Amino acid sequence: MLIWFVLSDVLFILYAALFGLQAPYVAYLSGQGFEWPVLRFGLPLTSLAWNVPAALSGAVGCLFAREIADLRGFSPRIHRLYGALAMAFVALAGANLAKLIGFGPLAAALGNLPFLAVAAITLVVSFLGGGAAAGRRTGS
Repeated sequence: MLIWFVLSDVLFILYAALFGLQAPYVAYLSGQGFEWPVLRFGLPLTSLAWNVPAALSGAVGCLFAREIADLRGFSPRIHRLYGALAMAFVALAGANLAKLIGFGPLAAALGNLPFLAVAAITLVVSFLGGGAAAGRRTGS
């Protein structure tokens, strides 16, 4: 994140946020985070402690992917799609509260959909973008 102070590109903030959210996710998912003094506050939250950072990192990951691929200029529709997916991940983070009122299994089942969708969409966009780039290089 300190690089952002010198090179003020939004990518550096998104990159730092992505890994900053992945860190508590991995720490809590492994169980070690619950033993660390600063992260011990997450103990009563159980699975919320890793589900919420995972969902928020999904949102930041979508924003990072669309910025690093310059989708605003390359494909505005796909740029907007990644923005919508980022909002879906934020909604997913909030939906984790459904576990507190007894809708845990439903929230978990629906919670996997944005992760699967963004993976599939990213693969398709990558292959289509790679084919378009190869066509530009060969003059086709």
